[in-house]
Amino acid sequence: MTVVAFASLKGAPGVTTTTCLVAATWPTDRRVVVVEADPAGGDLAARFSLSAARGWPTFLTAARRTAAGAGTGPSARVEPHLQSLPGGLQVLVGARASVSDPPEWSASAVVAGCADAGAGGMDVLVDLGRLHLPAPGPGSWLDLADLVAVTVSGDAASVLRLQEVRDQLVAWCGPRLVVWW
Repeated sequence: MTVVAFASLKGAPGVTTTTCLVAATWPTDRRVVVVEADPAGGDLAARFSLSAARGWPTFLTAARRTAAGAGTGPSARVEPHLQSLPGGLQVLVGARASVSDPPEWSASAVVAGCADAGAGGMDVLVDLGRLHLPAPGPGSWLDLADLVAVTVSGDAASVLRLQEVRDQLVAWCGPRLVVWW
């Protein structure tokens, strides 16, 4: 199982679109899911007329119930909460920005739910939207990702922002960091 986090530093350089395009070209012998985890809210449900009520909201409820019944940490199967984009790409749609942020354990719960998906689990491509500084702590998407891909627009302001946070990004992600524009 592989976890790749996609994010930006400034503006809207197409993180959601990039995440979906990479997922659509993922190796066909591996299962993949796109997870919308943008704190500003998800866009895929609105773009593709999917249900905004099914995805993060139902997954978090299931994870809480599973944890309460088992007396362990939150976990639940992810598959019942996924929806399909045209072409069949599986997505866990994010809540709108007006809905409270998922709890801190949610990234770990999604990864556990994808690992339990059978047949080697599902690879996870997560759309983080714009990174907010300072970086989240242990158990966050940045912490769990095997690769962190940061997209930067080619304009001067975006390049300057990258220069400002370069050392922080390297400290958080080390060799897992990839930057492109």
